[in-house]
Amino acid sequence: MKKIIKFLPVIAAIMTLVIMTSITASAADSTVKPRYSETSSIFISLRFYSDIAHCSVTVMSNDGSIPIVNGEVTLTDSSGNVVAKWSNLYASNGCLDFYEMHTPVTKGETYTLKITATVVGKHSTEKISEEYTNTY
Repeated sequence: MKKIIKFLPVIAAIMTLVIMTSITASAADSTVKPRYSETSSIFISLRFYSDIAHCSVTVMSNDGSIPIVNGEVTLTDSSGNVVAKWSNLYASNGCLDFYEMHTPVTKGETYTLKITATVVGKHSTEKISEEYTNTY
């Protein structure tokens, strides 16, 4: 029993070190996403098939009657060059659904699909912005 009590502070110190290390690693690996008050979800998908980029975005408001305006979707390459852009996207029913294809895309290139829009809510108007990156 005395041996166990003697090692108790050492065990406690090791456990504290392990817990602090895992908390630090978790914080470093996670990215903080913005929280929106009028927007319930944003889904972005960028897939490649046969030298074609399939670009899909869905923005859902908290209320089905809230308009989503000034929507813009851009597809950029790894150098930041805009390779495709779709503007003036609008939804009056609280759900902005977007799907387009862009061709050609280059094998090995990394592309980013980004949505920006304004959600005109009952309590506030908020600008949303999300992006997704994928390599062909």
